[in-house]
This record gives sequence, C-alpha cells and structure tokens, in this order.
Amino acid sequence: MPEPDAQTPQESQTPTYDALPQKKRQWVDLLLRHGMNQTEASRRMGYQAPEKHGWRMSKDVQIQAAVRERLDESAMQADEVLFHLSEIARGTLGSLIEIKGGRVWLLDLEAARDAGKLGLIKKLKEGKYGTEIELYSRLDALKELARIRGLTGPKGTEDDPLHHKVMTWTEPSDPQS
Repeated sequence: MPEPDAQTPQESQTPTYDALPQKKRQWVDLLLRHGMNQTEASRRMGYQAPEKHGWRMSKDVQIQAAVRERLDESAMQADEVLFHLSEIARGTLGSLIEIKGGRVWLLDLEAARDAGKLGLIKKLKEGKYGTEIELYSRLDALKELARIRGLTGPKGTEDDPLHHKVMTWTEPSDPQS
C-alpha cells in the first residue's frame, strides 16, 4: 500500500455537509457558527418568507444530517472532557498570585493566560472591595471524575464512598439478662 503524501487529499469528516449546494452550506453555517435560529439564518440570506424557508430547511433530511456532522465534528471527545475536568481538579493559581502586605494581592492574568490557566476562572468581576475571582470547583470536578471513572456507585449506597452513610444496627438488650 503506498504511503500517503502531501498531494493525497484527506477524507472529509463532513461529506454530507460538503455535498450540499453552496446556499445550503451557508445556511447551516449561519445556524451553527453564528448561533442563529432557522428564521434568522433564512432572513440573513434574504429569503422573502424566512419563517417558512427556515422551517422547510430544518425539515430537510440532508440539512439535518449536515448539522449533525458539523456538531459531531466540533464536539469534545471523551478524553478531552476528562482532560479539562482533570485540569480543574488539579488547578491552582497559587504560583500566579503575589501577596503584598497581608490582604492585598495581585493576580497576573497575562501569566495565567500564558500558563494556560484562564480556563480555571469561572468568574472575574469588579466588586465592592476590588476584583473578585471565582474558580471552578475542584471538589465538583473531582466528584465528576470519580463518577465517570466508576469510582462511585449510586448515591448513598456502600459503593459510593463520597456519599455513603453508615448505619449501625444494635440488637435490643435481652430483657431476661
């Protein structure tokens, strides 16, 4: 079997989308890339009756298949989900925070970006007492990883060490003793 070279085209990940006429591909792109609904996409393309056109396009089997292909192409794979959950579970901004005199601290956002740590930040806003930073919950990420990895059973059972409640049963004392 010959080795593929730079001239050999890659097999498309979206053959149904690629086979659509240009106008239908443009409609799908408006729907997915720009977050429009079916009517907005049809209106943007200049159709006289965008509601009817959008409805018709949404019922088109080729369009439905092309949308599924494009969503599948852009969706995170399971290993990527696990990677990001692990990043949150292990994540810390400690090395990027400089403490100056007790309660005053500085977070270097450029260094956080360069270190790939901005994804740990859930919320960043100016509050009454200065900048407020909220990170994604490490505990929630750990619990989700444990669930995905099968380290926990159904909540509240003995197979779920995170939520297991121990109940002790004692026999009533013998009244004759």
